[in-house]
Amino acid sequence: MNDNEARELLRLLCESKVIKVWPVDNTQGWTLHNRMWSPFYINLREVYSKPTCIVMMRKICAGMSGILERDLADTTKLVGVATAGIPIASILTFSTGIPSCYTAKFCDERELDDPKDEEESPSPFAAHGERALVHGDLDDGDRLVLIDDIVTDGNSKLLARNLVDKEAKRRGVDVTCKDAIVVIDREQGGGRVLNDNGMQLYSLIQLRTRGVRLLEGIMEPPYVALIEDYLEDPRKYQDEDFRTKASARITDL
Repeated sequence: MNDNEARELLRLLCESKVIKVWPVDNTQGWTLHNRMWSPFYINLREVYSKPTCIVMMRKICAGMSGILERDLADTTKLVGVATAGIPIASILTFSTGIPSCYTAKFCDERELDDPKDEEESPSPFAAHGERALVHGDLDDGDRLVLIDDIVTDGNSKLLARNLVDKEAKRRGVDVTCKDAIVVIDREQGGGRVLNDNGMQLYSLIQLRTRGVRLLEGIMEPPYVALIEDYLEDPRKYQDEDFRTKASARITDL
């Protein structure tokens, strides 16, 4: 996705309030999946309820389809990461013709390391139906690509791959899952974590190195500066006193 395409997608996401910023949209800010506090939040789950949903999803699908054609042409199936990645993968299937599966939604990350007998309890996450960790067909030789909305620290993608590996082992099939495509990479260590674990991350928008610059003229300057400063050093924003002072500076502008 080139700069013009990425800027237009960011504009639509901001105008639709899919991208929210503290304190104007939420005086408390947000706690991310990795337990870190953040002054902005990107909720792509809301895209489908917006008047411009078709336009936004066409742009997302076009960008992801380009990556699949250019860099991952041997992909045989997509895997939507529960829950935000599921509709994206489904729409991509209609766009590209590549079949898709999706991971079960798990309740507790620690359950991945549960020492229970896998034959007795193949899925600690789904106590109903087929008790599958991945819903959909998995065939010998499949090359799977994870599809999701956002990456922060990369751990949820590693968990999704673990689900795929466990489910493939349970079914007795040999599959490969070493790539992930997301809409936005917050660039807070996720790419490095995935790379260290043998996975390659692809993204439409790299927020810290490219996206912040593209937000100029879309979002008011104090909020662009806030996002940029946070992405450079999120640790200082975990201090409540620091956040109070930062909020006062923004509201005074």
